[in-house]
Amino acid sequence: GTTKNGEQIYLQRDRVNPVAKGVQFLTRKDFASYSAYNYKGEKVGNIQLDRKSKKEMNTTWMEVNKNHGGKGYAQTMQNLGEQISRDMGASKMTGEVIGLSPNMLHISEKNGYAKIGEVKTKEMMDSWGGLTLIEKDLR
Repeated sequence: GTTKNGEQIYLQRDRVNPVAKGVQFLTRKDFASYSAYNYKGEKVGNIQLDRKSKKEMNTTWMEVNKNHGGKGYAQTMQNLGEQISRDMGASKMTGEVIGLSPNMLHISEKNGYAKIGEVKTKEMMDSWGGLTLIEKDLR
């Protein structure tokens, strides 16, 4: 994908260790973790996707490494995650943005995601500053 600054980044699926493969098989979960690299081959972040249903994929985690922030990597990683999800047959993308990351909520809204709810339990507020539930139609 191409960042807002014209830089190319790509996702590479991470190897899944044998224990994770076993959990994936037993739980029938379809999840994958991808590392993001820039054109220099530097790891700039990662994204994890989980199939919630035949037509829904969920971004369970996305992170840009601290020294690579502000370069458009998060938006591009989100776009690449959506493309992977479309390729897997999904028509809806969902996610939960932590309250401690207002920049990610702004990026997601810029990328066409809609807020569909919030989780503000004491536990979520103490751990993550709450969660904002988001979704996007991929059709």
